[in-house]
This record gives sequence, structure tokens and C-alpha cells, in this order.
Amino acid sequence: MGRARKPTTLKKKQGTLQKCRTLENELTPALIHFIDTPDFLQEDQKKMFQFFVDKFSREGLMTTMDDVAVTALAIDYSIYIDSIKKVNAMGLVSKGKNDMPLINPYLKIANNALKNVMKICVEFGMTPAARTKVAAAPKKEITLKDMLSDGFGS
Repeated sequence: MGRARKPTTLKKKQGTLQKCRTLENELTPALIHFIDTPDFLQEDQKKMFQFFVDKFSREGLMTTMDDVAVTALAIDYSIYIDSIKKVNAMGLVSKGKNDMPLINPYLKIANNALKNVMKICVEFGMTPAARTKVAAAPKKEITLKDMLSDGFGS
């Protein structure tokens, strides 16, 4: 797998944009500041979802196409927090058959959830290294009138 692609806006800022390597009609989703919280989320996941929507909106990163990624982030982050609470309560090691030490199974769940969280965080520029590679969308608010005049929903 190769290196991740840089956003076109970042290439423009760096002065490395080459027209021959860009799409003529590159997808540029509209910025939004609110998304309905999915009904299927649990209460703690709904809180995480809203937390990330608010955070990304403030930074000009929340677009009309980010709902699935933010939902995945909220779910995995909630799983991570829940699993770490259980690890803290039970300890890292427990006793298995014949008193053999056994690594807490919640630790594996927490580690897998954290890996997923970090992958999504990189996509949104939420790590120090990722912030140098991700350009925020221009901070332009979209209104219902704008969406309707652009043919949205027709």
C-alpha cells in the first residue's frame, strides 16, 4: 500500500500542485454544522457522536459526507472507554485454568478499538503528524436555501 494522498488544498498551499495530477471535477462536499445522531447508537455513543460532530464543525472539517466516519469513530471510542474501565476494574491479568495467568480479554478489545479510533483520527487530522497533511475545508456555512438552490433533494 502506498503513501496516503495529500488533499488538493494542501498541495495548493505548499505550491506543489500539478494540474495534470488533479481531477477536473474533484469532489468538494459542503461544510455542515449539524448531523442528526443515528438512532441505533447507545446513549454513550450518541454523546461521543455529538462531541466529534461539534469538534469537527468548529475546525471546518465536518462535511455532508462524514457521517459514517464520525459514527464509526463514536462507536469505537465508546468501546475503547468501556473496555478500559473494565480493565481498570479487573486488572491487566486474571487467573485462568490451573491458576495460570491470563491477559484480560477486555485489553484486546480496547486495543482493537483504539487502533480503529487512531485510523479515523488520522483521516480527520486529529494527530500532530496528521495535522501537517490535512487541510481543513474553507469555513463556509451552508444554509437550507443554498442547498435547495443547488438542486439538493430534487
